[in-house]
This record gives sequence, C-alpha cells and structure tokens, in this order.
Amino acid sequence: MQSQGQLTEAISSYQQAIKLQPGFAEAYNGLGSAYQEQGNLKETIASCREAIGLRLGFAEAYNSLGSAYQEQGHLKEAIASYREAIWHDKKHPHHKVRANLH
Repeated sequence: MQSQGQLTEAISSYQQAIKLQPGFAEAYNGLGSAYQEQGNLKETIASCREAIGLRLGFAEAYNSLGSAYQEQGHLKEAIASYREAIWHDKKHPHHKVRANLH
C-alpha cells in the first residue's frame, strides 16, 4: 500500500498522462488502481470503464473493475467483470482473476 502522498502524486501523474494522450487506456487503468488504493471506488469504476471503452478486450481493466465491484459488495457485477477478464486474457489466463476470487 502506498502512502496518501504517493497516491495523490500517482493520480496527478496519470491525469497528466491522460491530458497529453486522451486515448491512453493503460493510464486510465492505472488511475483506477490508484483510486482503489485510496478507497475511491466510484472513480475506480469510472476509470476502468473508460479504459475498457478505449481498448476493447483490456483484460487487466476488466480484472480491476471486478475487484472494485467485489470490494463494493456487488458480486454479480464482479463475477461478470472477472469472466470478461478471463475471456480476454490470452497471455495469462486465469491466474490473476483466480487470486481475486479467494
């Protein structure tokens, strides 16, 4: 876990990257992860959805989205997101997603 100062700096850096390159899906996903560490799940979900919208089949973003939904207690949405992550992750099938399900 990063300190609050580091998270604030990370969020600012991701936001700057997005300003410079609005189609940078990985920056949106990283922003979502930083928001999640901060406990801001609403922004996590919005950032992950933006990442997925920019890069269809973005398995890591689906996994992050599932994790945020799971943390909120929205298990149906979490499972659906994890299934999308599994479906789209051709290089590393199942290992990260399974870790989140335990």
